[in-house]
Amino acid sequence: MFSQCSYNELCSRYVVFVPGLLGPIARHEAKTQAIELTVQNQIRSTPQVEADEVMLFRILMNFLLNSMQALQGQTSKPPRVSLVVSEEQDAQDQRTVLIRIEVNGPGYPDDILSNVGDVLGSNKQDGLGLGLLLSKNLVELWGGSVTLSNRNPGAIGEIRLRAIRAPTTYSS
Repeated sequence: MFSQCSYNELCSRYVVFVPGLLGPIARHEAKTQAIELTVQNQIRSTPQVEADEVMLFRILMNFLLNSMQALQGQTSKPPRVSLVVSEEQDAQDQRTVLIRIEVNGPGYPDDILSNVGDVLGSNKQDGLGLGLLLSKNLVELWGGSVTLSNRNPGAIGEIRLRAIRAPTTYSS
């Protein structure tokens, strides 16, 4: 699944700066759809997470693009998507990186909330829910979690990944 690698080797096991992965593509998509997109990095250090960089990028893009699609046709208020990356301690004193995507559009349907990633399901006419299912399974494989919730108005998607320390090398 993952191979061991030294800190100096090029290895997709380590992701250093999550917002930097998304910025240009997500901003272009938001501009195209007239959506206000904010990206905030609230982390002062550069924590690393155990994940495949390419797959994490795809998961985050899937969340962002689905969020933007949910806002299409919204006329009652300016559509907004917010991506916030922060660091927190969990109950076991493990550092985690929290990636939170907030949308001011419609919330998630109850059947999606009650079965997050357990079954295929989508509120999109042409969607199967496969992206959410695969995303949740991959994040859990990396020791993380995916949660969805509603707020009034809007929806929140959260991805939590364990922060890890880079291997320390000593020179003699």
